[in-house]
Amino acid sequence: MEQLYSNYSLKNHNSFGLDVKAQYFYQFETGIEIQQFCKHRLKNFSSYKILGAGNNVLLTKDIEGVVIQSINNKVEVVTEDDNRVILRVGAGFDWDKFVAYTLANKWYGLENLSLIPSSMGAAPVQNIGAYGVEVEEFIDKIEVINLDSAEIFTLSHDECRFSYRNSIFKKDKNRNLMILNVYLSLSREPKVNLSYKALLDALDPNTPITPETIREKVIEIRRSKLPDPKIVGNAGSFFKNPILPYQKAKNILGKYPDMPYWETSEGTIKFAAGWLIEQCGYKGKTTPNGVGVCPTQALVLINHGATNGKAIVELAQEIISNVEHKFGVVLEPEVNIW
Repeated sequence: MEQLYSNYSLKNHNSFGLDVKAQYFYQFETGIEIQQFCKHRLKNFSSYKILGAGNNVLLTKDIEGVVIQSINNKVEVVTEDDNRVILRVGAGFDWDKFVAYTLANKWYGLENLSLIPSSMGAAPVQNIGAYGVEVEEFIDKIEVINLDSAEIFTLSHDECRFSYRNSIFKKDKNRNLMILNVYLSLSREPKVNLSYKALLDALDPNTPITPETIREKVIEIRRSKLPDPKIVGNAGSFFKNPILPYQKAKNILGKYPDMPYWETSEGTIKFAAGWLIEQCGYKGKTTPNGVGVCPTQALVLINHGATNGKAIVELAQEIISNVEHKFGVVLEPEVNIW
């Protein structure tokens, strides 16, 4: 079923809880619905934006035109054998509910990505990742619609050009591509990924390690470090962990030998953005504008009651400026700013 609303509040559709209004708000379930909407009605609006679950977006003003959202939460088994299953999952499916659904059906691989606030359609855009796993590892292909031409087609895994917190869907030239369904390839064997040392260290050595216990521990860790957006407005990690060329990173490490870092397979070095922000004195800081930095994870910017997203943007810009001044490292927002 499709619905079109006017002068619609997005307060319940963004995790910062900002009461921003969309001039029009369109929700749909099926490919036929959105295809017909594009062919016959989309031209009547001045512009459009695609919204997932609103967990990775910062709204700074009312939105002109139409905001489009999929509410398709259907799951279909496409193929399966003794080793793997390929699923076709609607873009509107809540991400964490889907992870729980896979484990209930004994389909494995996504447990390290538990409790990430997202929708299925938003997950590939950002290439969500946590605890040594990225969603692209399980993506077989993605069904999309070109909102300008109303053409529905599929993109292979390679065509999506996934990288750290990135994909072709984040490129400006591809903002007309909306994800309809994601095809995921999951294991039927309960293998676990313990490549992330902090996760391994947090597990009880006396308890059998299974995908289910991995999910339980990931949820426990995330709840201990990250505020619940239902209680405190936030979008999770606001900044990406910066990745620098090897020599530049080594020069910085020479000045700050205690700085945590990871060497990547590409020969670059990744720094912990949260550590950089904390060293600049922002962890737990609040501003007179009603925004602040989470006291348990400096990567997270939180809304204490601000009604305007611009206050969060100003704090983010201040943090970026101070981190660059102190370390010579430029942070990039992970959150999409509208």
